[in-house]
Amino acid sequence: MAAAEILSPEGRLARIIDHPAVRIAVPVIIGALAVVVLHKLAAHVKWADVKADLSAASWLRRGQAFTLPNTTHAPAERSPCARRMLADFLDRPRRAVDARCVSIERPRFPFRLRRG
Repeated sequence: MAAAEILSPEGRLARIIDHPAVRIAVPVIIGALAVVVLHKLAAHVKWADVKADLSAASWLRRGQAFTLPNTTHAPAERSPCARRMLADFLDRPRRAVDARCVSIERPRFPFRLRRG
């Protein structure tokens, strides 16, 4: 009769984690949960909230707020215009940022509402 293999709790956990089904299921579950949480959070955002955040710049001593098309989070990574504006602010923080490039950028995904 073969002796039963006795594993420590750490050994059992390592064996479970190394199982192929767990290696696939855990990232899928985490990704699904992240999507659900982000959807729940984003579903409550309204344009009035966005405008309130933008108006917060008005009570900051050197606050300036801009709405950039085609960007969401980390606009300086995605928008050449935002990078220029950020560099302009860092070079001259006491002056108004040169935001002419904002009016040049156009939304890449325009949409039209159908009437009736």
